[in-house]
Amino acid sequence: GPSLLAAMSTAGVLDEMCVTTASLWSGAAGEAMTSVGLQSLPAPTDMMLARLLVDDDDYLYAHWVRENRT
Repeated sequence: GPSLLAAMSTAGVLDEMCVTTASLWSGAAGEAMTSVGLQSLPAPTDMMLARLLVDDDDYLYAHWVRENRT
């Protein structure tokens, strides 16, 4: 959940992330994400979109990967 995501992001070990978005808005999810400290990450991590899929039920599946820093 949000606590594990915050810990992994802060430790800098997040290499990829899959995000599922539904076409239903609940409105209250933002508070849950910020209550575990995601807003206090040391620095943003550059991610790039690797894949984007949509299914017949209007779910959106995004696969993000960390950009290579060379």
